[in-house]
Amino acid sequence: MHLRSLFEIKEALLFAMLNTYLIALIGGAVLCMSYLFLAFLWPDRWIERIMGGFVSPSTVMIGFGLILVSQKLGILNEWVRLGFGFWILFFPTLFRWGGLSELKMLEAQIQNAQILGAGPWKIFSEVTFPQVLARATWLGGVGAFWIAGEFALSRLLMNQDRTLGLIAQSFLSSYRLSLGTLLCALMILCGLVAFLTLRGIDYVYSRKFDN
Repeated sequence: MHLRSLFEIKEALLFAMLNTYLIALIGGAVLCMSYLFLAFLWPDRWIERIMGGFVSPSTVMIGFGLILVSQKLGILNEWVRLGFGFWILFFPTLFRWGGLSELKMLEAQIQNAQILGAGPWKIFSEVTFPQVLARATWLGGVGAFWIAGEFALSRLLMNQDRTLGLIAQSFLSSYRLSLGTLLCALMILCGLVAFLTLRGIDYVYSRKFDN
């Protein structure tokens, strides 16, 4: 019976799986690039003060805040709003969790390079980037995994069930527990694939320069 129900919604399910993977992958890539951008600016102390003290508000506050702000600014695209929401929700936590300590360990090397007269781009490309890429892809991958399983913010900002999380929530709320559980498993799989995709960037980079 459950397989028949899945077969009946197979097109919507495949579309939701693709959406879930792409949203997670793109969101994780944005988190990864955000960390690399802060690594380029490091060791500016405002980064530590702002990111170290910023606490993400609740999902409901983020959602309604983005709806109000986007209406004022004329930003009606739900994907743009969703991207901003995920960044506010996850990036500060990820930065404090694993990003800040990594940058602090590079301060002495960066300062030595500055004393020797190296410019910001040279320091980033030859000192910072090779050493933080693994951490950046790890944080982006973890963020992608979290995004794949997030449905509360998506429920506020999206007007249709376009991801596995939203469809699974609809099934679970209507007590179709077996189908909802199966969709949750597929959601975890999409998040894991997105995580491995981002981690693969560091693997390819390491293999290229090791050879």
